[in-house]
Amino acid sequence: MDLKEKVLILRKHEAYCYQVCYYLTKDEENSVQATRESLIEVFRNPAFFSNTIERQRKIVRTVAVRSSLRINTMKSLNAI
Repeated sequence: MDLKEKVLILRKHEAYCYQVCYYLTKDEENSVQATRESLIEVFRNPAFFSNTIERQRKIVRTVAVRSSLRINTMKSLNAI
């Protein structure tokens, strides 16, 4: 699978990833950062692209939650 095909697959998940991140961070800047980190992490996993679209969506959700929580934690620690 070439880079162009991978990007097209990731774009299918971009809005959903952002929705998950925004729901958890309640902040546009943090949700954009979490979305970016999530999609990069997913892109680096070659097995992601061989999964069904439903499985890909679950993976994106899991990674988005993890990224959002990490960003929320960092934000909280910096506020102290």
